[in-house]
Amino acid sequence: KFFSAFWKGPAYAERLKNKIKEVDLASQAMTERASQSDQMRLKEIRNVTAHTNDQVGELKILAVEARNHLYEVLKDTELWREAVQSWQQSRLTDEDQKAMKNQALLEKEENNTAVRKSLLACFGAYHDDSSRDMERVLGHITSMALGDQDRVGAMIQHPATQDWLFDPLFGALLVHGNCRRPDAIAPTSVACSLLIHVFTRKVSLPTLYWFCGLHAGGPHGNPLGMLRGLIGQLLGLSCCRCSPEDRKGLDMQDLGKLLKLFRRLLRRSSTDAPVVCILDGLSFYETRHQSSNLGQIINELAQFARSSSPRLILLFTSPIRTSFIGRQRKLADNVTVAEIPDHVSGVKQGLDSHHLMSTTEKRARKLSESLGSGRKASQGRDY
Repeated sequence: KFFSAFWKGPAYAERLKNKIKEVDLASQAMTERASQSDQMRLKEIRNVTAHTNDQVGELKILAVEARNHLYEVLKDTELWREAVQSWQQSRLTDEDQKAMKNQALLEKEENNTAVRKSLLACFGAYHDDSSRDMERVLGHITSMALGDQDRVGAMIQHPATQDWLFDPLFGALLVHGNCRRPDAIAPTSVACSLLIHVFTRKVSLPTLYWFCGLHAGGPHGNPLGMLRGLIGQLLGLSCCRCSPEDRKGLDMQDLGKLLKLFRRLLRRSSTDAPVVCILDGLSFYETRHQSSNLGQIINELAQFARSSSPRLILLFTSPIRTSFIGRQRKLADNVTVAEIPDHVSGVKQGLDSHHLMSTTEKRARKLSESLGSGRKASQGRDY
């Protein structure tokens, strides 16, 4: 058996080799079939992806066409709506159209009232302060020295003040009182209060005013407080018209935004008469920290003094000489400066306030009536 197995060994080895070769061939065949299958699958995936991309492109084209069609439909719908409204309005009677206009005006007025109340909640306190200030200054007349009373009369009767009272195109006037001391209530303050009294109580001209000396050192004793006071008074005028945009972004500490609000309110005011603006005691705000803001406000007001509608008739006063207007050429060219003499003739004669106010009232009435006369503005005169 041993020798038999020995002689058959090569045959067994050959058969084993053949079996191994068969297994290798079978493995190669399976690998090739798997590779072909993967390639076919990748090809199918590529084909599906390309088909999907084509469908996406078609969908984009369809979306653009649908959007354009929708725009056309909306455009036709809007035109149709306008045509229907036009047809409906053509069938309305005059009374119906009048009723619709009245309703629109009523809604606009209600909106104006609501916005005004909201703004007055912010600026009302400054308006109340201004009213009390005028009464306080007027009450000071009886306790004034006779020399100071003479100076009050000299300011109101000054040729520059009389021209300012008579000519609505005069522009801006700055009066230096040249008082002996810069009191909070100086003769210039009393003269301003008399003018304000005539404008507001006798002639009913829209009037804005601020007494800087009465607020010096207080929470409102700065140009920002003065501007808030002017806005509060403007809101209190019946001619003032408000809009919801006036409440947007309101900042009581931002000079630029407050000037923008003042500008909008003044331009929207429904008055044919000029608006008088009197600022007394500017020297109290002529400090290193406040003169810049004061200059911006005065510049803004001076622009309205040169406009046609609405026109601001500006009067600035100071118990002592100021210099900030003279340092700004743009202001100096548009503001007439008047100087009250150091020594007033008729010293110690006192103030005949009744006669003075009667004469001033006549001038103020002529000022109100002469609006729109078209006379050339008198600027650049020295008194």
